[in-house]
Amino acid sequence: MIIYYEDGYWGVQSSTKKPIYLIFWSKGIGRWICDCKDFEYRRVQSGDNCKHIKMLLEFMSSASIEKLMEVIENGSTKL
Repeated sequence: MIIYYEDGYWGVQSSTKKPIYLIFWSKGIGRWICDCKDFEYRRVQSGDNCKHIKMLLEFMSSASIEKLMEVIENGSTKL
């Protein structure tokens, strides 16, 4: 599930369906940030994206403008 909160904050539900990870674009460092442990401990130093950021970017690149606007207006969509 992809969730849009506000002010550019997104949520991506993990593959295990338990937590929803918060993702946002950091203007200061010029990249997407996720609050999952994998990103925090491994990806942030290597410059790689975690699977949650990859899921969000895949959704953003493949969804139509109408679908993106629907998520922003309604708050969420299932993948």
